[in-house]
Amino acid sequence: MTLENFINNPLDPKNSYDLAIWYEIQGQYAAAFSFYLRTAEHSYDNELIHIALEKAAHCLEVIGKHDEIVEDLLQHANSLDGEKIDIVLQGGYQDVTDDIARYYLELPFVNNIIISCWDVDKEEVQHPRIKYVRSPMPEVWGTGNRNLQIITSKAGLSEVRTKFCIKTRSDQKYTHESLTGMYDFFFKNNERVITFQDDHTKPFNRILVGGNFAEFPFHPKDHILWGHKEDLIDLFSLPLEQHSLYTRAGIPSKDYWKYYDHIIRTESYIGAFYCANFDERIRLFLLYPEKYLFDNAKDHHQAMAVSDWLTPKVFKSFPKHLNQMEWIKYNWKEYPFDRQYNEFGERWHEDGV
Repeated sequence: MTLENFINNPLDPKNSYDLAIWYEIQGQYAAAFSFYLRTAEHSYDNELIHIALEKAAHCLEVIGKHDEIVEDLLQHANSLDGEKIDIVLQGGYQDVTDDIARYYLELPFVNNIIISCWDVDKEEVQHPRIKYVRSPMPEVWGTGNRNLQIITSKAGLSEVRTKFCIKTRSDQKYTHESLTGMYDFFFKNNERVITFQDDHTKPFNRILVGGNFAEFPFHPKDHILWGHKEDLIDLFSLPLEQHSLYTRAGIPSKDYWKYYDHIIRTESYIGAFYCANFDERIRLFLLYPEKYLFDNAKDHHQAMAVSDWLTPKVFKSFPKHLNQMEWIKYNWKEYPFDRQYNEFGERWHEDGV
């Protein structure tokens, strides 16, 4: 009956747990280990997760030669007192991504890491608390690689098993201090303050972001996003861009900055589609972006008037000091706050956004 129950409902963590117990009794510790992990993966019951992880660690101890993983499992089991969250690392899977994932797993409130990457990326480094989601590369990447972000973000978020989660980049490394501060700030400031026009059950919560670029319409910073799993999935449930500047005019990505008066900025593209759920006027802005959403558009001020009151209600910014991170791609050892403030108009919680 144990196996039959599992076959009939393989996503029920109790069925996985019962099967793991059976395998352990039979002395098949490798199989028991895999089903204990499956129990922890699919359960929302911290007590059951705790027991399953301890038993998984015991199985590895019996098998032998897995001391590091055993220690990691026990540490995770003993840190289930607070709200656990999954972290989605989206984008190209690189060697640095492995370092970032292991670093984030050291935090007591992190449940699992989900690396959402491409089917052409490097071979996976196996770890019991790191999951991989691979997607086929689209033919059109989108201006500023927006299609790549949309695809890998939604694919990774669909695998989240916690109520709340983080979506961030696979090549940026936030400090433990910043993420711990964000965790505390998020749970104190994630209350919903506005609902969808056509569905008053949504969103579940406000989405928290690293910052907002208040000079551009519907433009949160997309480096790191905290929110309810379903809200973040809704955020990335939008149409892909059919033609980028490159497919339209052969313009290389290094020159995109010259043509912001001919495109919607990537963050505004994603932000405007989501914000349109709250205000029907934004649908018109999206129908005629050259009139409302491009830089220097004739009626740009109309889009800004809607954005100024709506965007902070939908996307709440973290305090500035919580954005400490490294970005190896650009050789950043810390976040360039002054440059972002003065040259690009980034603003934070302290600035009222």
